[in-house]
Amino acid sequence: MEAFSLKQAISFHIFINYSLLIIVCINLITLFFTKDFVKINKISFFLTPLLFGFLFIDILSGISVLAITKFKINIKIIFMIIASLIFLLEFLRIKKIRIARQDSNYLTSYIKVARILNIIYLLIILLFLVF
Repeated sequence: MEAFSLKQAISFHIFINYSLLIIVCINLITLFFTKDFVKINKISFFLTPLLFGFLFIDILSGISVLAITKFKINIKIIFMIIASLIFLLEFLRIKKIRIARQDSNYLTSYIKVARILNIIYLLIILLFLVF
């Protein structure tokens, strides 16, 4: 019974990670192919709550998987915890957008930072889904 619940919890955790992957890919496509800053902001303001929601569900499902395994921590779990902390850098991006709306120079640098962060997120998600 315990093995079945662990398998189900891991499957749910992987499903949430695929959902995060889709959100990050949509964000990257928007950042690289949309030239209109207003559209970028609209899509970003739509995707950001989704990203945070799925991120927190992912963290909670990770904690439940840890609880099922009786908190046995290996190197992969440590890297997943670090990756979750890196994902929380998204809060910094939200703070920067308030400044970026006031000046077009800030807006271009904001888009560069957002692209870099989303590429990092994409690589992290792919790393954990593949391995």
